[in-house]
Amino acid sequence: MSLSPRPFDLLVALATNPWRLLSRDELLQTVWKNTAVEQSSVNAAMAVLRQALADDAAAINETVPGRGYRFVRSEEH
Repeated sequence: MSLSPRPFDLLVALATNPWRLLSRDELLQTVWKNTAVEQSSVNAAMAVLRQALADDAAAINETVPGRGYRFVRSEEH
C-alpha cells in the first residue's frame, strides 16, 4: 500500500524524531504547514499510516493519550 502525502509526511515527522513525544499541535505545524486544519486531521492521517504499517504499527508508533505520538521502532525490527 502506498501512502498519500500527509500520512507519509506524518511518518517522516515521527521517524526523524525517534523516541521524542510529538504533540498534535507540533504535528499540525510540521505536516500541515500554513494550512488551517483541525486536530482530527492528525487522527485521520494516523489511521491511514497505521493501516499501511499493519502488524508493525504498534511496534513503530506509540500513542500517548492526551499528549501525542512517538516513533519507537527499535533496532531489532
